[in-house]
Amino acid sequence: MKKQILTAAIAIMAIGATAQEKVRVHNGTQSYVTEIEYITFDATEADQAISVDELQKENTQLSTEKAALVADTATLKAANTKLESFLKEKLLYDDYVDYVPILHESVDLGLSVKWATMNVGATKPEDYGNYIAWGETKTKSEYNWDTYIVEQGSFIGDNKTVLDPEDDAAAANWGGDWVMPSEADWREIYYNCTYEWTTQNGVNGYKITGTNGNSIFLPAAGCRYYGDLSGGGAIGYYWSSLDGGYSGGGRTLYFDGGFFYPWSSNSRYYGQSVRPVCPSAGNTNGHVAVDLGLPSGKLWADCNVGASTPEASGDYFAWGETEAKENYCWSTYKHMPSGKSEWYYINKYQADDHQLDGSWYKDVKYCNQGDKKTTLEVKDDVATQSWGSEWRMPTAAEWEELYDNTTQTWTNDYEGTGVKGYILTSTKEGYEGASIFLPAAGYRNYGNLDGGGSIGYYWSSSLRGDSSHCGRSLYFYEGHFNPWNYDIRYVGQSVRPVCKP
Repeated sequence: MKKQILTAAIAIMAIGATAQEKVRVHNGTQSYVTEIEYITFDATEADQAISVDELQKENTQLSTEKAALVADTATLKAANTKLESFLKEKLLYDDYVDYVPILHESVDLGLSVKWATMNVGATKPEDYGNYIAWGETKTKSEYNWDTYIVEQGSFIGDNKTVLDPEDDAAAANWGGDWVMPSEADWREIYYNCTYEWTTQNGVNGYKITGTNGNSIFLPAAGCRYYGDLSGGGAIGYYWSSLDGGYSGGGRTLYFDGGFFYPWSSNSRYYGQSVRPVCPSAGNTNGHVAVDLGLPSGKLWADCNVGASTPEASGDYFAWGETEAKENYCWSTYKHMPSGKSEWYYINKYQADDHQLDGSWYKDVKYCNQGDKKTTLEVKDDVATQSWGSEWRMPTAAEWEELYDNTTQTWTNDYEGTGVKGYILTSTKEGYEGASIFLPAAGYRNYGNLDGGGSIGYYWSSSLRGDSSHCGRSLYFYEGHFNPWNYDIRYVGQSVRPVCKP
């Protein structure tokens, strides 16, 4: 007969002699621990001497101790140790099967998300954990297209590029606020943390250390291909929640003893490691902020608005507009009266440039001097409107600061992608190696894309002070990098956001 005793914190089920006993402990909050997974062991005839009353008494006592879990992880560990001791004393604990008392703890690395201390399926940081195919949530014995749960090709045409919650191995196995990291989360580690190949308790892997000194360990768990484990102890493959840019792949962190690369991809059916993340206070809405050690403390995004990787061009925007469009000219410009196509009819962000023609110059309110607004307002800042309040477009002065505190290196093949542009690498002490990449995305004029692959134009939020029809911008091509440039406001250019310090 099945007997069940349930309290707010612990459920202990006493089952018949040939069944399995199960104990499950719940935290009741999502702040730092989701749950302790099943402790499973075989029951025998001898266990029948344990009365329901005895279990109820112990359970009540333990429940009282568990009430302190809301605020104190240490209390959870102590209470769990006592529960474990009780089970050893009262049951034939030596006959256990799959004993997994897991504390799902997170570490703040000073990034936009907090990182779990261990992989899904692991019991300690250096454990390999489970191997899971992209979009699946359970382990299996064979990893190939024939056993892949999401039939090959079934995603084609649905335009889904990020896993749904029910297909997220971290969310499905750990619950709470845990999810698989995005590719941006892995890139954020790459840009803002140090990663050192090391051995922890006899296991090879990378120690990842944040700017605040906190660290996590990623074991080189290899991957499972068909029925075999490949690369265990030498290579790490960790899934992200993003597809691989094609229907058969998923984006992956790949590393070995001398290489750490968050832009890799692998066939979906491979069994790879999963390291969960959970929200962090003040996160940057899933976008990577790179700390170059600049004097102002500003952090720069690692990709353009409209892009998901550093090498992607992203979208093109007219100065002061927040939506991409097909045709870039004065007659389609947002800050222009309907039916007008001459620049001097601009009706917002008007410099004191002493022009005598146009709508606002004839308005006594402005005394022929314009509205004197020379920096974009929040509602006209595409970085803020697209990425959230943590982000905004850089000012012209911030482009100049970036230029003054980095080296600019032209490349014809960024990270093997074939994309041309400039790598900007910090020159500040303690930030050696920190860098961002600006692809030569060209610009849009009327309906055309010009200069793609050879020229870069990046808007600032600053108006040219002596001319209402121009915004300040960065302009570059191979051998030339000019943060003092300006251009006509209606032209569609790239936008690279900065993050508030």
